[in-house]
Amino acid sequence: MIIDPYETTLARPYQSDKIRSQVTQAAISDGVYDLVFRIREDHREVSSFTQPILFETPGNKGLRVAVDSRQYKGSNSFVTEQLDLLELRAALTLYGAREGNLTSFYHPVASTAFANLIAGIISQRFGIDPKLKAYVTVVAAAHYYNITHQLDAGYGDQDIPLIMQAIMRDLRLPADIVEAALDKCEYGDTMESLCENIRRVDGTERTTSLVPGLIINSSGGLWYGINAAETVGISYEHAPTFCALLFNALGDGSYSRGEMAKRLKYIGSVRQKAENFRKSMRTIQSEITNA
Repeated sequence: MIIDPYETTLARPYQSDKIRSQVTQAAISDGVYDLVFRIREDHREVSSFTQPILFETPGNKGLRVAVDSRQYKGSNSFVTEQLDLLELRAALTLYGAREGNLTSFYHPVASTAFANLIAGIISQRFGIDPKLKAYVTVVAAAHYYNITHQLDAGYGDQDIPLIMQAIMRDLRLPADIVEAALDKCEYGDTMESLCENIRRVDGTERTTSLVPGLIINSSGGLWYGINAAETVGISYEHAPTFCALLFNALGDGSYSRGEMAKRLKYIGSVRQKAENFRKSMRTIQSEITNA
């Protein structure tokens, strides 16, 4: 489970400690204690950054999050929508960090959407048969469970039955398929561990070329806008980011006409429970923005 987006594979190389320090100083100088702190054009001392960044300032209410709004220039509706999405990602990220866990982001709609998106990418890239696609769907669903639950010591005896039940309920897959796929999986919450588990359930030379970069590159068309490819890649390890993207894809703005939305609209359980999922995310966001 990864709580801070800067601990993900794609964002880890950034100098996040330096940016965090700059953001902290800017917040102190401004005397602004909003939980979501927006970096503006006049914050010239703060280096540009792409993802919401968690920080603390001495003597205030504790953990906060900052976003860099300087990349979002103009006043058209799509710029506004992107900035709203950034601030949603920030609020969800901060909520998870303050709670110290991400179980609130385990929702049947999110799990089903994540699993089907990953299985679709692998199916398109490698031309796998329906049985293996079902196994890959289970692996991806288990990965989503991993990134929303604290299982740092790996799978315990009590974890596998819970994961099996969640996957069978959410994806409506038979027990024998779920059990057979999970038997070959090892715990992990990174893109590398996801790829390793997919290679394990395949067990042939076909998927030996599967690496995180291939999935990320194959996901390029799922989203659009500023830092789109990076954000999708981060969402595969950071559940609050994935849920924010999904929230917009299932809404009625421009992202509802994008590729992610198109791939999900034929999945009945996602379509039927979309508003329930969006309501859950709005509730989490309001706990931060109204605090």
